[in-house]
Amino acid sequence: MWGIRQSHFKMAVPDQRDSLIIPGLTPSTLGEIYVYSPTLIEVRVAAGAFALGFLVFTALLRVAVAILLGQLRLEPASGLAQESWEIEPA
Repeated sequence: MWGIRQSHFKMAVPDQRDSLIIPGLTPSTLGEIYVYSPTLIEVRVAAGAFALGFLVFTALLRVAVAILLGQLRLEPASGLAQESWEIEPA
């Protein structure tokens, strides 16, 4: 369940898929930790990914709030597989 499996030596070993590796804080073989700072391109890519996520979240939230408030309703179909959406003014 938690990714713990028994090895041949009867020792609990965490499963590989459940571990988190942070390459910026991994020490070298001599124990020295290197300082990592992201480049401007990496910062821009991360900002773009967050912006896209916030945009999708905002769009989905607007639809969910309209449904919860009863402003967005599915009207009964009047023909074969015809659906009409109607937004009522607040």
